[in-house]
Amino acid sequence: MDSISTDVYVAGGFSLYIPNAFSPSNGDLLNNSFKPICLHLDKKRFYIDIFDRWGVKLPTITDPDLGWDGRVKQQITFGVYNWMIKCYDERGILHWYSGSVTILP
Repeated sequence: MDSISTDVYVAGGFSLYIPNAFSPSNGDLLNNSFKPICLHLDKKRFYIDIFDRWGVKLPTITDPDLGWDGRVKQQITFGVYNWMIKCYDERGILHWYSGSVTILP
């Protein structure tokens, strides 16, 4: 008889939910920011670039827990914004996503 043993690391699956709309100024305290929900994310290597309708880049968001409050030059401007997300999972694998988000009144 013979036997062998080894440690096996079972990682949870990487998952990212990205909302397509939020309402920062309607007073209900729900959906007040654009904040993707991430599972098994390397929070130190997370970047969201947001662009207005003319392609002007807003400041990069690097804190996945903070998100974006919809402010451009200290003012909330309703409309559609494009975004690009670059992030890494816990195993160091790079993920890219892009899309749009609408700020609702």
